[in-house]
Amino acid sequence: MKRKYYKVPDQVMLDLPGAKDISFRVIIGQEDGAPNFTMLLIEIAPGGNGPDHTHPWEEVIYVKKGIGQIKSGDERRPIGPGTAVFLAPGEPHQYSNIGSEPLEFLCIIPHRA
Repeated sequence: MKRKYYKVPDQVMLDLPGAKDISFRVIIGQEDGAPNFTMLLIEIAPGGNGPDHTHPWEEVIYVKKGIGQIKSGDERRPIGPGTAVFLAPGEPHQYSNIGSEPLEFLCIIPHRA
């Protein structure tokens, strides 16, 4: 039975090389009947970061709280509440928390084949 009302699942620590103090929750995904996209809630602790990575799909984020930065190639840009970011397929990127509170953002990606 697909969920009609969604209870946010528990956080899972991201255990990848280069990741530090970052966790995520799948808010809505394939198991919920979403045919194309997954919505994640990502939280990075102060001083933490995601891995420097790239992938063949686009990624969209919307920052809910905290202060951070996104590294894209050699460029670093600040992000904070209300910031929306589009990352093209193949664009190298990394998120990091440069503030004193958790950095929390929604991330939407297509399902991986």
